[in-house]
Amino acid sequence: MNIKTCLTSGLFSIASIFTIFGETTHNNSPKVVTRAAFDIGSGETKVTVADVDLVAQRVLKIRHQAFIPLNLRAAVETNPDGLLSETSIQDLNVAVRKLQEQAKQHGAQESSGIASSIFRTAKNGSQVLERVQKDTGLTAVVLPQSEEGEIGFASAVAVSNQPKDKLIVWDSGGGSFQITTYNKGKMEVYGEEFASTSALKALYGIRNILFGSAPVHPVSTQEALQLIDTIRQQFTLPPEWTSSREKRVVAIGGGGSSIFAEAATTLGKLTFTKEEVLQLMMEACDKTKEELSYFPNPQHAIVSLSLLYTVMDHCGIQELTYYRTNGSTEGLLITPRFWKTGVNHAQLIKTAAKTPTLSLCSNSDLVKRSQAISAWL
Repeated sequence: MNIKTCLTSGLFSIASIFTIFGETTHNNSPKVVTRAAFDIGSGETKVTVADVDLVAQRVLKIRHQAFIPLNLRAAVETNPDGLLSETSIQDLNVAVRKLQEQAKQHGAQESSGIASSIFRTAKNGSQVLERVQKDTGLTAVVLPQSEEGEIGFASAVAVSNQPKDKLIVWDSGGGSFQITTYNKGKMEVYGEEFASTSALKALYGIRNILFGSAPVHPVSTQEALQLIDTIRQQFTLPPEWTSSREKRVVAIGGGGSSIFAEAATTLGKLTFTKEEVLQLMMEACDKTKEELSYFPNPQHAIVSLSLLYTVMDHCGIQELTYYRTNGSTEGLLITPRFWKTGVNHAQLIKTAAKTPTLSLCSNSDLVKRSQAISAWL
């Protein structure tokens, strides 16, 4: 898959800079496996198919990425019983089967999945995943906040090509967010079961009307400022490291409903400040959905920007850089405990040493390619 093809499909990962030179190397090397990583999120169900080096635990080549919008969080929020309905379960099964077929077409040899916030909070979350496994064969593990943060962190390291001890990674979806860093040999995670759909529900609460019962826009300036206060009240105190100036804050997420993409695309840059987000939000107030057509997702523009600004301000984040990922699939691909395929590292290292046909990118090549690809993003 070339750069143009990746961009056309709407998804692209810098992990593709680790592509092996030559198909014969992949076919002959016992340490490379083609994996399909599934991320069943609150707003989208995603898959990434990639060749993975089992010794180095890194992505060599992205073969395919796709996502299907499916707002499970909204489905639960509008159900008084707090359950995922039979309709939602059937829709999820259809989405998984479609992505499984795509994975098969792109040569997936094994698959694994993770499930995030909605399956922690829906009353029948675990039962739904059991049903999905029975109906589709896909096993998806419900991650606690801490592990979801770790997988997101791995995704950010994969796509940003930055040292892990220099990063603070922020992953925000439809139902929760995690901010993760690596301190003194261990992962630290700050997160809340509150994200874009939660913020949208809060706006309806401010208006004292039923969730989803009326158009979102226009949103008045007063409503936007009240929404910021309402969101802030949902959060616990963050740890001091979230405001560290010694680390770079990297935000990850897809382009469909990502709060980061909302700001980055509209501002025309991947790195932006808290003040720029607030100004963008204020300029969007009192406008109709049609007048906000310059946003990627005008329906939820102000809600996304309100959440983005509030978390930045609450956590002392002055500036961040956005990297587009396909959920947390990139991190899942290289996290060994979720996969059946294992390797005898000592034996494979000996085998690799005797096999001169394996040609990987040099460090200088990776830097050059990373810089070139960053320009496309």
